[in-house]
Amino acid sequence: RRGALIYVAGPLYAGAWLLTAKAHDSGTLIAARVVLGAGVGVCSVAVPVYIAETAPVSLRGALGAANQLAVTIGIFLVYLFGLLEPHASLSYACGAKQEGMARGAWRRLALVGAFLGGALSAVGSLLPESPVWLQRRGRSAAAADALRRLRGGDADRAAAELAKLADASNGGDDEGMSVSDVARALFSKSGDAAVRAPLLVAMVVMVCQQFSGINAVIFFSGTILNSAGMANQDLGGAIVMGIQVVATGISCLLMDRAGRRPLLIGSLGGMALAAGTMSLYFALRPACPPWVALGALVVYIVSFSLGLGPIPWLLMAEILPARARGVAASAATLLNWTCSFVVTETFADLVQWIEPAGAFLVLAPHRHAH
Repeated sequence: RRGALIYVAGPLYAGAWLLTAKAHDSGTLIAARVVLGAGVGVCSVAVPVYIAETAPVSLRGALGAANQLAVTIGIFLVYLFGLLEPHASLSYACGAKQEGMARGAWRRLALVGAFLGGALSAVGSLLPESPVWLQRRGRSAAAADALRRLRGGDADRAAAELAKLADASNGGDDEGMSVSDVARALFSKSGDAAVRAPLLVAMVVMVCQQFSGINAVIFFSGTILNSAGMANQDLGGAIVMGIQVVATGISCLLMDRAGRRPLLIGSLGGMALAAGTMSLYFALRPACPPWVALGALVVYIVSFSLGLGPIPWLLMAEILPARARGVAASAATLLNWTCSFVVTETFADLVQWIEPAGAFLVLAPHRHAH
């Protein structure tokens, strides 16, 4: 797990942002985004799994939600940088090198991303390897050392946890399920049922997360905020992300107290109510006052952040068996980002086809069904 962050994700991030900073044509920018997407994919698998395998049981939910909190803080900071730095369109950014301050500001922001990619590799080198990963490969001494570091030098606690890991792995290397093994478990009755059931659960919650319409709501947040009298869409986006940061922070406090299932059910219910309200607003405007849409937007973002935002990633890492966790988590993550791509590419067409009111109405009963 640690190696994926140090040797793969960090260099991919740094390389992608350096390529972006030097770009002078759309092809280079697209290539940089592909490389950046690969880095995001690696982190989307490695970070939740690492947290699940290293965190104490009593803090696993909070630390798992903290991963989502870090993501939302990062997006929020990008919005703030966009407000503070003058910027322009990609076509302007890819023009002649001497085209002015907006070009320089845009490239400076890309260089910040490159620095953070390098920092990920540097900080990751200070982390101990996952004790579960080590024990599954028969490296008991290294697993014991990692556990002692992770538990603040408490040797007795580390020894007790190591004994449980040894019992679970029987001292052997059984985390060797290949892609074909996991595919067989998922699609064939002769496959491993102990892998099939949790993987199906992980995939279902990943699909629900993306088809919940979170990207669609964020796309329309500018329209909603404009109707409420906020002309500056950059500021509006920063406010939306600020709300998401606060709500995700609250989820860190609730995750281990309230439990995953109640938070997920409450999240889905709140999002369904908010989506239905937004559908009503778009159907009745301008007769419907803007504060209705604004309130629905806040409820939607808060509801998502309390449950459907962090829980799929946390659940994926918690329920998948260690012997299949690497490949199975990668499969669930691939499905998640594929669904995100589908929603991003099709929602605008859906809005043109059935109008915003119809699009949000489609999303509301979808969440009740889950």
